[in-house]
Amino acid sequence: MKVAFPSLKHLALSTFNCEILWPDQLPETFKMQNLTTLNVDSCKSLKHVLSFAVARSLVQLRHLKVKSLPKFVQVFTEMKTNGTCQNQEEELVATFPIHFFNEKVKFPKLKALTLKGIATPNTIWNCQYEGQLGDDKEHAGILSRLEGLKLSELPQLMHLWEEDYHPVGRAFHNLKALFVSRCDRLKNLVPCSISFENLRYLRVSKCHGMENLLTPSTAKSLSQLRRMIITECRRMIQIVGDNQKGSDESEGEIVFSRLQVLELGNLPSLTSFYSGSNHILRFPNLEGVFVKSCCQMRSFCNGEVSTPELKKLILSAVKEDEYHSDDEYSIDGDDDYEDEEWDVDDKYGDRPMMELKEGDINATIRQLSESGPVDT
Repeated sequence: MKVAFPSLKHLALSTFNCEILWPDQLPETFKMQNLTTLNVDSCKSLKHVLSFAVARSLVQLRHLKVKSLPKFVQVFTEMKTNGTCQNQEEELVATFPIHFFNEKVKFPKLKALTLKGIATPNTIWNCQYEGQLGDDKEHAGILSRLEGLKLSELPQLMHLWEEDYHPVGRAFHNLKALFVSRCDRLKNLVPCSISFENLRYLRVSKCHGMENLLTPSTAKSLSQLRRMIITECRRMIQIVGDNQKGSDESEGEIVFSRLQVLELGNLPSLTSFYSGSNHILRFPNLEGVFVKSCCQMRSFCNGEVSTPELKKLILSAVKEDEYHSDDEYSIDGDDDYEDEEWDVDDKYGDRPMMELKEGDINATIRQLSESGPVDT
């Protein structure tokens, strides 16, 4: 019997009572070469969504979404050969208990990855294999090709890869957008060995286990960052940590060359952006700083800081439901996150603002802390 759907682009499967949807060995007549979207929902016995044979046949697949699978083990069954998956996936969306990626999953075209609502794992990548791939551009692994990464509602996540693994080479080399939300066991964003030289957009929210977001060495790599939004992390003490194990504490400058907007909101434990004294902070293009409900913040940093374009702080005691929804942000790789042309007064003229005292953000933050919270 011939199984052929040459024009099928979207397929939704629900309430199937089986452990795997397709066998590993497919008949030659199996054809779904134009499928771009596969949704799998509420299959109570399902343990695996795809065999590697099916994955190789879905050469146009861009969007995979599966959810409500209580017995789920992993996306793929074990591959029976030493071959690699050559399908043309560009986006993978996962909303299920997943056994995360290992050395057998290459995805040469994967650009955007969303992981949401996954209850069991504490590590995303088994990165010991990623390290073996070296710097070869063609085989540098999933991490080096990603342009967008969104991690949300991962209550057991403690690190993005094996704790003792230290990524090298091109890991996250092409990442432009990173969103992390509701990962309460995540202690910090990445180890000091990670660089984000092409990151444009960073948003972290509701990660209540974090005390420090970045090490100084990682912060130094953020030369392309345009916007940083850190909100509702109850234990966050500082954005750039000064006492993390393995941090680069040599003297020098941390320069956020292209950062335009910095949002710090509902961070009740935040005392400063950076409390160390070994580094000079420079923000040559910073135009907008939002400070919202950071009741313990007494200064921006302990040392020297330069913000030549910053004229005002934007103040607001924003409620939780007024923050942007996680679903509002796209990581499809189509947005270049280039510099915006905007004026603080035009865009945020209805918000309470405070002029920088003598052009000094440290003095202005101190004045703000002494005057008490602004209620709006």
